Amino acid sequence: MAYGLPLLTKDLIEQSAQRRTYVLRVIYAVVLYGAALWVYADVAGGGAQAGMSNLGRGRAMFDMLANVQLLAIVILLPGISCSAITSEKERDTLGLLLLTKLGPLTIVMEKFISRLVTMGTYQLLSLPLFAVVYGMGGVELFEIVTAIWYLVCWSILVCAWSIYCSTWHRTTAGAFLASYSLMPIAICFGTTGLNATTPAMADFWRRGTLTGLQHLARVVSSLVLLFIMSLPMLGLAAMALAAARVQLLERAFVPPRNLLLEFFKKLDGFFEELNQQTTRGIVLVREHDTGPAFDPIAWRETRKKSLGTVRYLFRLLVVLEVPLVIAISWTIADMQVHSFDGPTAFFLAMLWPVAAVAITVHATNVLASERSRQTLDVLLVAPFDPVELVSQKLAGVRRLISILTIPFLTLVIFQAIWKLYVVRGLDLFRASAEVTVFIHEIIGMTVAMLIYPRVVQWLAFCISLRVKNQTQAVLLTLATITGVCAIPLLLALWLRSASSHGVLDLLPWLSPVRVLFHRRIGEMGAQHASLSDPLYLGLILHTLAGIATWLMLRHYARRYFSFWMGRTEPMEAPAC
Repeated sequence: MAYGLPLLTKDLIEQSAQRRTYVLRVIYAVVLYGAALWVYADVAGGGAQAGMSNLGRGRAMFDMLANVQLLAIVILLPGISCSAITSEKERDTLGLLLLTKLGPLTIVMEKFISRLVTMGTYQLLSLPLFAVVYGMGGVELFEIVTAIWYLVCWSILVCAWSIYCSTWHRTTAGAFLASYSLMPIAICFGTTGLNATTPAMADFWRRGTLTGLQHLARVVSSLVLLFIMSLPMLGLAAMALAAARVQLLERAFVPPRNLLLEFFKKLDGFFEELNQQTTRGIVLVREHDTGPAFDPIAWRETRKKSLGTVRYLFRLLVVLEVPLVIAISWTIADMQVHSFDGPTAFFLAMLWPVAAVAITVHATNVLASERSRQTLDVLLVAPFDPVELVSQKLAGVRRLISILTIPFLTLVIFQAIWKLYVVRGLDLFRASAEVTVFIHEIIGMTVAMLIYPRVVQWLAFCISLRVKNQTQAVLLTLATITGVCAIPLLLALWLRSASSHGVLDLLPWLSPVRVLFHRRIGEMGAQHASLSDPLYLGLILHTLAGIATWLMLRHYARRYFSFWMGRTEPMEAPAC
């Protein structure tokens, strides 16, 4: 407050009071220093003379540090900055903020600086590692200065773009998607520019041997040249901040839009017109707008929300099922293609991410929509016990899961028919191991179809109980799913050098990727189909772990729903 930056002070105090600020900082430090130690061990090797032999070999660690820092900026900073203005809009506090003496430019700049300072604390963690790189040799001091300045400029540009997206969009979800829309381009141009600018500046720095004032002039000219080379990035950042200052007032009170509902309405109009031209308006299922006789909350979730109504879910089913049926028909018609898998692997890789994202968004929106419409208190005073209340609120998610199950069931049926009749007729079952893999794939796909969607549903709902912001809940859920899929495989790959058999053989089976894409992950060898093989033990272990996770998450959501929502349950009357 003493420096006349009240909004910046407020944001920094709020961030410092949040536990996740320090958790993310520690995770980032562990990843950064772990990667540095990995590269150092690879470069240094071992032996008594390793210290002297490492002189002049700091280039590999320098390149790793610079590229990891750039990727961190591109991946973390949009997520940190995209909610700077939208959070004020969602809390209906932007109007109050505009009534203060702070002007639009001041609001934008203080929000911008607060996010930039947060990212700067992450970047400062790399300074000791840059000192180690300089001590190892092989890298000029001005190369390190150039890389640090380049990273600062990229932080300014990415943060400015995210602030502009935050002023333009009404919700944090929209700003989040817009902020990351240009990130793949930023990664390509950023890494290319970093790898090209640093050696060029180093060559300019090394030209000739100068002393005294000539050396000082070389330093000044190098810094000026470095600043001139960064003017395009700084200019784009200034343009983004200027546009954000203009849009702050123009889009401060834009009414919320449901883009998904608008898309479904346009799709609904297209299907109605197509129905009129082909069948003259025959409707198989008519929805009657009647009041609820029982389960009013479930009725509202399945009748008044876009992803709960039958006609919109049928449109979603058509979008997913039609390409699958076409691919299956083409595979069956083209009998000359001796493919063991057909289109199954491709559609599994496509459908599961779509299903996970759709279920996550819908499950996290169950409570987030009530908070945004300020109807959560009304819901909590409804005369239902927590188990029934949670069950009715997730009625729309269960209906969505039922619709998403149909494409997976189609894949299971096609895979069984294709391999039992077509592949067997083409004599592609050349070993008993192929039969074992076939049985595993059918069982694995069936287990995944029955368990995974429900685990994702309860995981997303449990996270939304504790995380009030839907965007953060969605990101945390998807990050958890990604970790569950990747960590067992990475650990097994890392520990394989220490032991090639035993319990480590079962570790990859904790990952859903191993179950769904067994043929792609690793071949069986010449194992026989018996319950003592790691294949079946792993599948049984995975199934039991999935069911246990499903039941534990459901139990947690039902038991602690009232606690996290602040709902007071009625006390039982004492016995007489």
